[in-house]
Amino acid sequence: MKDATGFTLIELLVVIAIIGILSTVVLASLNSARSKSRDARRLSDLKQFQLALALYYDTNREYPDALSKIAPGLIASVPNDPSGQPYLYSAIQANDAACTNEATQNCVSYVIGATNFEGVVPPDPNTTIGSVPCANPTYCVRP
Repeated sequence: MKDATGFTLIELLVVIAIIGILSTVVLASLNSARSKSRDARRLSDLKQFQLALALYYDTNREYPDALSKIAPGLIASVPNDPSGQPYLYSAIQANDAACTNEATQNCVSYVIGATNFEGVVPPDPNTTIGSVPCANPTYCVRP
């Protein structure tokens, strides 16, 4: 009998199965990391909005009735949520009603919402504020 060199079919199938299992584990962890990354970007965007809105308030003594009024002067551009949707924003009057026209209404506060929060939503008011529904999975911040 000749001594056969190489791998048997069974050995190759076992190696292929192990590689398949390992790649499944790696892909599952990548999806989790991507989800956390999108949530981190949402939180970062909200902080940028808060800083720009604080600067706007310092200058105008009220908040804008639309996020577009802070760009390009106070923020380079108004970013969208990582899912492609715009962030929710509402300027608010003293009674928590939506402030739709800063020229005729006193916009004393605001609420910004990030929809599609994928991880654990940090504590926030789970009610509608102004025109922004803050129930989970939407995360809302106020000044």
